[in-house]
Amino acid sequence: MRKLISTGSPFEKAAGYSRAVVQGDWCFVSGTTGYDYATMSMPETVEAQTRNCLATIAKALQDGGFEMADVVRRITTSPTRLSWTSSFQSSARPLATSGRRQR
Repeated sequence: MRKLISTGSPFEKAAGYSRAVVQGDWCFVSGTTGYDYATMSMPETVEAQTRNCLATIAKALQDGGFEMADVVRRITTSPTRLSWTSSFQSSARPLATSGRRQR
């Protein structure tokens, strides 16, 4: 059985995607940015954006019956070096790919 999870973001509807899809024992999360849905704005710092992104992911996982410790793969793209991102799930230790996007 497939379960579609939405955060209610207008971007999900406009682009035609779900924040997460649960299929059986799997939960796939995508399209997550640092956008602050409470203020409908993008924070200035990469740290604040990352906190928002991870909170959105955690909520989507929770809505699907999962938690951050269940994550097995992480792909991160950022315009800055992300040496501090591992602190969000150090116990899960998922496979990780990090890329730096040039502006």
